[in-house]
Amino acid sequence: MSVSILGACGNKDNQGDKKQNIEQTTAKTNNNQNTQPNENQTAIYLVKLDKQKTDFSEDNATLPFGICSGQLTPVIINEKLSPQKALETLLNYPNDTSKGIYNAFSESQNIKIDKLLIKNNFAIVTLSGDIKAGEPCLGQLMHDQITKTLSQFDNIAGADVFVGDKEINTYLNEQEETIQATPARK
Repeated sequence: MSVSILGACGNKDNQGDKKQNIEQTTAKTNNNQNTQPNENQTAIYLVKLDKQKTDFSEDNATLPFGICSGQLTPVIINEKLSPQKALETLLNYPNDTSKGIYNAFSESQNIKIDKLLIKNNFAIVTLSGDIKAGEPCLGQLMHDQITKTLSQFDNIAGADVFVGDKEINTYLNEQEETIQATPARK
């Protein structure tokens, strides 16, 4: 599967274990360059990190500083995907902070789409798995990544995202409160 990262610079590169051929194209934000997929492509939306606030070093063990001020940027998949496949691609897409992109789902594991219901131009997405947010803003970024990715389809104008029966932000806030309330073991 070949993809184009719009908003990143560089040459063709491999994506680690996924061994995806990545064609990177510079996108200028202040011109009329089309950053939307054509009829044979699909976009997934990742976070474009604020380069002025981000430490891209390999030894940076925490989330990149500046993640919460990042904007969504399209990664163009050179294949027409269904909404379900687009979400699966998004949920499993690797980070590449060296190129300034970050997937808010990257801290999570074993994510599954339990349900994708589209009704009256609105999607309801129910996820399961070990969904984690390392920063309070990541819940909103997860919601925004899913909503923007699904909104490119003609029959979807917006989305609600749940983990089980809880809205994703509520779920992640409760997870954080549980972690903070757990006493440290000695």
